[in-house]
Amino acid sequence: MNHPRPLNTPSHAAIAARAYELWQRRGCPQDSAEQDWFEAEAQLRREAAAQVVAVQVAPLPALTPVTAPAQAQAAPKRARRTRATTAAAMTAAPATAAVAPSTTGTRVRRKRPAQPDA
Repeated sequence: MNHPRPLNTPSHAAIAARAYELWQRRGCPQDSAEQDWFEAEAQLRREAAAQVVAVQVAPLPALTPVTAPAQAQAAPKRARRTRATTAAAMTAAPATAAVAPSTTGTRVRRKRPAQPDA
């Protein structure tokens, strides 16, 4: 059954290859398999940890500022509606409209629609 390994754990094959390399460098002594195995595993773990740290502290590429197109930057601001502008617009409305201007000219009152008899 295969179990997932933690990220910094070297594979069995990698440890075996490194242990064999260490054993050969030491002159192929007898009864040193466990020592070579543990040393190979420790070396590979240190190398994996160093790579993880190097990736985490690697500098980010320089970001270039993104500018909006000239048309989008020069877009005019929308005028804010006020009571006075609304009243002026209602004064110019046709006579059939359901909205009538107020007597003061600053507030607009809307007529209620006729309610049918129930």
